[in-house]
Amino acid sequence: MQLALGLVAALAVSLSPGTAHATSGLHLRVERRAGAEACPDEPALRDAVQARIANASLPPPTERTFSVTYRLAETTFDATIRLLGSDGVARGQRVLHSSGTDCRALLDAVALAISIALQMEDSSPESGPPQPQQPWPSAFDPDDVPQADALPASAPAPPPSVAWSVGAEGGLAFGAAPAPALAGALDLDARVNDWALELDLAALAPATEGVAGGGAVQTWTVGAALRPCRWLGPFEACASVAIDRIEGSGEGIPHPATSDGVFAVLGGRLAVEIPVSVLAIRASANLGAPLQRPSVSIDSVAVWTMPPVSGSVGAGVAFKIP
Repeated sequence: MQLALGLVAALAVSLSPGTAHATSGLHLRVERRAGAEACPDEPALRDAVQARIANASLPPPTERTFSVTYRLAETTFDATIRLLGSDGVARGQRVLHSSGTDCRALLDAVALAISIALQMEDSSPESGPPQPQQPWPSAFDPDDVPQADALPASAPAPPPSVAWSVGAEGGLAFGAAPAPALAGALDLDARVNDWALELDLAALAPATEGVAGGGAVQTWTVGAALRPCRWLGPFEACASVAIDRIEGSGEGIPHPATSDGVFAVLGGRLAVEIPVSVLAIRASANLGAPLQRPSVSIDSVAVWTMPPVSGSVGAGVAFKIP
């Protein structure tokens, strides 16, 4: 779906007699939430607003501050425009929506909304008593931008929506087994703005290491982890609580046996994500510390004990659920 630009309304304002405009009094604050990093930044938005009012002829506007917040809502984008007072409190709000997958398509619509608001405010007569300033121009018609969803100035911001994704990762684990082990994981993520909660199901492939005196010890591990996370642009930082089950056995010995145990692990995770349409490519690093260190024994002698800290590195892909 294409964003309509309201050319008729914009031309009607720009061609009105005796108009002149400058943006020296315009202040912009642009915030791009997680997933919306490719949306237009402050310089691009300012250039777009200046281009729309370059041919006007009103005196420079009074000091005006607009905040623009771009947000990824599932597979679409929206831009929340707020007119801020001198105390930083929002005096009015408009929300523009785009159904496309390219957030840059919102640039013209946001620039149009701000330029119309500025022109309507500054089009008061040159003579006569001063006119009270509107928090947001009453003459601003959201129909000038057909894709805009106008909200009353007193209405609260729309509640944040939950963005769901599923992913898979593969990598290499160190310390959680007698030898470096291949690791794999499936995860389900629920994300609200810059915060996320992730459920992870992971497994380590069997890893074998020889022991002194002959024979070998082998382990394999499965587990589940819950991670609260914070996104900072494309970067993610998480805390992690995991419950793992490890199974160990002896090989190449007279009386091999198998034992298993369950233990808890506290840890953390750092990751980076590169969005590609509805997919995202991820790379991660994880550290964990077992609350109780499991060990494997042969003939009642411990031949391997998990170290105090273990880790893994991996890469994978995530799919955003529409």
